[in-house]
Amino acid sequence: MQPGDRVAILAGTSLAFPVVALGVLKSGATLLPLNFRYQAEELAWVLADARPSLLFVESSYQELARAALAAMADGRLDLHL
Repeated sequence: MQPGDRVAILAGTSLAFPVVALGVLKSGATLLPLNFRYQAEELAWVLADARPSLLFVESSYQELARAALAAMADGRLDLHL
């Protein structure tokens, strides 16, 4: 992680969020908080558009993150940016 990098976090209201957020901001990177209420395809759109260099995922949202990444990888997400 370097200054200027975009770092995404997918976490609920837990201690993980502020810990990661403070670390990211202190490093000079840009924090990209992700809405854990999004469906996988919506999350995939945000990730594809923002192109973060790192994604932190709270354990309870691992399946959602996997589904979003799969939507990006298998062509279900048709981006025209």
